[in-house]
Amino acid sequence: MLRRVLPLLTIFAIVAVATASMLAVRFFIVEPEMLAVQCAAHAQGWRCMVRGAAVYGFLHNVYGWTALLSGIFATVVRWRGLALLAMLAGVAGAVLYTFELSGAGLLLGALAWAHRPPMTGEQYRDKQHA
Repeated sequence: MLRRVLPLLTIFAIVAVATASMLAVRFFIVEPEMLAVQCAAHAQGWRCMVRGAAVYGFLHNVYGWTALLSGIFATVVRWRGLALLAMLAGVAGAVLYTFELSGAGLLLGALAWAHRPPMTGEQYRDKQHA
């Protein structure tokens, strides 16, 4: 039972942490007008670098395309690293204003992460005789 539920719990934990992190970036770094003015005038410090990267990402839909393409490839090759990238980029895009492609990539990544590979003939026989 735990073997079946663990991938889903892992997905929920990853998405929850990524969502909380991206919401913090959005509300404490991207949206404050005072920080935007300060970064436009001086553009120094780690917050201005994070803000610049986040703004570039949603202006050019980097999050959405990254999520979608890595989600498609993760679905085809069944590699969990790509599925994780799809989920993280999908959450980032959904929180940072680019919903369409990000949502599709997030879903594909989550499905690829949770997918169990089919049993081989040997595994099936072992299960039948157990």
